[in-house]
This record gives sequence, structure tokens and C-alpha cells, in this order.
Amino acid sequence: MNRGKAQFARLMELTRRIREGEYPNAKSFARDWGVSQKTVQRDIDFLRDQEDAPLAYDKIREGYHFTEPQWFLPSVSLSEGDLLALLIGSRVLDQYRGTPVAERLEGVFDRLAGLLPDRI
Repeated sequence: MNRGKAQFARLMELTRRIREGEYPNAKSFARDWGVSQKTVQRDIDFLRDQEDAPLAYDKIREGYHFTEPQWFLPSVSLSEGDLLALLIGSRVLDQYRGTPVAERLEGVFDRLAGLLPDRI
């Protein structure tokens, strides 16, 4: 896995854990991911400084949480037009059910859906 993909995977997992109320810190997350605490601290700094994540450290729980629970790491950027095209594409897909093309397209739609937040 290249370095950019590895960092993105860590960022996605870190934000998931924070969102789910696990209060991860650099030490525990580094141990789980087999990276240094310094690497995780750089990831946390990146989230806060580059992505404007509303992160705060809770001294009692010894971990991070979001001060704005609705914040999401932008994992995929889609315009309203892109979303409309996806919706239309999903309807067109019905015409190709049972074909190899449909299987491939369903996989693409599933991966895209997994990257989107619950609410758009």
C-alpha cells in the first residue's frame, strides 16, 4: 500500500473511532495500527489543521472527540450534478441486471455509497 493510501486509511479509521465515541489517543491508535505515536500525532494535526476537524482532547477519557458531531472527513467530493448522475445511473442499471456489466457497476455503486456520509 502506498504511503498516501496508508495515511488515508488511518485517517478514515481514526475518524470512525472518534465518531463512535471510542476516544482514541495517539498511543492506543499507534499500537493498533503498528505505527509510531509521532505518525498518529501528525495525522491528528493534519485533521485539525488541514481538514478543519473540530477535534478536542478529553483529559478525563484520555482521548479525542469531535466538538461538532456532524463533521465528516471529506472522503469523496461529489456535486449535486454528480449525485443526480449517480441516481440516473442506478436506474439505468436495472436494464442490465444479470449481465457482467451490471455486476461491475453494482460494485462501483456499492463502493461509492460506502464513501458517502449517511446524510447528504
